[in-house]
Amino acid sequence: MRPFLIAAAVVGFVASAASLGFGQAKPTVAPSIEGAWKSTTVVTTGATAGTVTRGPSVSIYAHGYYSDVFIADTTPRKPVPGVKVAGQMTDAEKLARYEEWAPLTAQSGTYQLKGNTLIRRVIVAKVGANMTGVDQPPIQVTLADNGKTLVLSGKTVDGKSDFRRTFTRLP
Repeated sequence: MRPFLIAAAVVGFVASAASLGFGQAKPTVAPSIEGAWKSTTVVTTGATAGTVTRGPSVSIYAHGYYSDVFIADTTPRKPVPGVKVAGQMTDAEKLARYEEWAPLTAQSGTYQLKGNTLIRRVIVAKVGANMTGVDQPPIQVTLADNGKTLVLSGKTVDGKSDFRRTFTRLP
């Protein structure tokens, strides 16, 4: 009888411990900014007010680094013909290349997320002025509960306008 009582006590103890463990709520984890995102719209107010539906884009956040590349135009890009004489571009050929590259924005660097504030530091960028070593203004971050929508908002680099850029997570 005694072995039966010991076994029953052990089973009761294990069952009550398991019920306590399973009954506790798991801590909720906020959706992460890490991953690949596609920009869908940018709303700007102030000196450069407007709403833009972005062309092709991808923003990647991973392990404290980010890369942001997008076309600031929704019209399809036109292929530029090759240079006729290597090393001797005409003004028309130079202008064609400028127009091809003008809508492209690209930069990469490091980021920190403190609460709902995103702090990005540029390491390399298409626009040289972004690489002066001066931090960009902090950006406010809103990540939807489902983790599939990301909204970044803040001041433009020149400080004259506010922006709100909406993204969807890429699979």
